[in-house]
Amino acid sequence: MKRSVFFLIAVVVFCSGGALVMSPSWANEHAHEHGKAVYTCPMHPSYTSDRPGSCPICGMNLVKKESVDGPASKGVMIDLEKQKLVNIRKEAVGKKPLSLEIRASGRVAYDPELYAAQIEYIAALKSYKIVKSESVRIPSQATRDFEAAKRKLRFAGMSDEDIEGVGTRRLPENGLLAGDTLDTVWVYALVYENEMALVKVGQKVALESVAFPGEAFDGVVAGISPVVDPQAHGVRVRIRVVSEEKKLRPEMIVTARIIVDLGFKLAVPAQAVLDSGTRKIVYIVENDVQFVARDVEVGRKAVVLKTAAQGEYYEVLSGLREGEAVVSDGNFLVDAESRLKSAF
Repeated sequence: MKRSVFFLIAVVVFCSGGALVMSPSWANEHAHEHGKAVYTCPMHPSYTSDRPGSCPICGMNLVKKESVDGPASKGVMIDLEKQKLVNIRKEAVGKKPLSLEIRASGRVAYDPELYAAQIEYIAALKSYKIVKSESVRIPSQATRDFEAAKRKLRFAGMSDEDIEGVGTRRLPENGLLAGDTLDTVWVYALVYENEMALVKVGQKVALESVAFPGEAFDGVVAGISPVVDPQAHGVRVRIRVVSEEKKLRPEMIVTARIIVDLGFKLAVPAQAVLDSGTRKIVYIVENDVQFVARDVEVGRKAVVLKTAAQGEYYEVLSGLREGEAVVSDGNFLVDAESRLKSAF
């Protein structure tokens, strides 16, 4: 029995850094009662003092503790030496130039139906111009045929500019049929509903094909279908690609990478956000050694490409202010430490 008691005392001494921690002095307790400032050791919170200084157990600087008249202490304290040991990193929340990469599966177009629809439009346009020149006041069949033909091209994803170009040239688009001169080809890519609002006509696109590893083909978004495919839950995006080498052939499968510039947004490192499924939290850094969990609302995950702070970030919608420091690496360890503390 005596040996067991001796062992227990030895464990307490070891965990306290080699010295027994005595109860706070009467003066410190008196300071608590009157709401005065109280200082404590981050590693040995049982030691308190009514003035700043060093911990007599481990030598760490004392930090200010909330008075009993103020809000209860929160979060978890981890000293700088331990932070360095477990590689805890911090980063200030700030505005960053965010970009979003949309990856979409596509194919090089072989589209005889659109080719035929463009011929139909050219014929309807010719009839419409004749009727218009005769100053017919009431809508005629030619007018209705023209509007229907134009609407069909829009549903196929053609922009008004491209439709006007077909009418001006009075020729269907090159590259829609096999055997055409393939200096210009069209790629149809499927963009899902959750990303389609970000895609705009005129955006640049990089296309890759397994047939040409390591090579990228430059394209531009030329049109977006106004109709959502109910089965694929996305819209068809038409991409114009100029390929002087004529490497891209009809029905080839390609991957389209559309880079969307989101502008400067308040952002937090993606790895700083812990997602439990029902809430998202980050750990705010206070006084260098105190970490407090806070709920946040974030937007899309994006990337920073143009500055030294490259990497993945979340756009901050609420819960954080510019300049606040968060744990950017090691937050799982901080979370575990916090949960361990709350369990006792």
